[in-house]
Amino acid sequence: MDFYANPDLAQTIITTTAGLQISGEFTGLSNLRLKETDRINALVNELSALGAIISDEKDNIKLSSGKLEAKRKVRVYSDHRMAMSYAPLSMLLGEIKIDSPTVVAKSYPKFWDDMKSVGFKIKNV
Repeated sequence: MDFYANPDLAQTIITTTAGLQISGEFTGLSNLRLKETDRINALVNELSALGAIISDEKDNIKLSSGKLEAKRKVRVYSDHRMAMSYAPLSMLLGEIKIDSPTVVAKSYPKFWDDMKSVGFKIKNV
């Protein structure tokens, strides 16, 4: 999947794909290194820690199927989109713990309230 035209969708789609144990290659990610954090590196670090088989090469991500487990808090690197991208995993893995959930206030202050109202299970919010 190429995210060149829609890079803000990349984190959510990649985390959800990992949660569903679907393999994929994701391109068009170069500007994700230039956001609040290096989002490519952050995705690889955090999804690996949850059990994904994931790697990056240049500005692309390769994901192989791997069973994720919510064993620890997910670091979101003070990045609102990183925090929001992990919410869908709670529907697959049960309760997810986010290290700094308040970062979503930058773009969507009621994000966690809205997610909880439709059944998402996020801890520390």
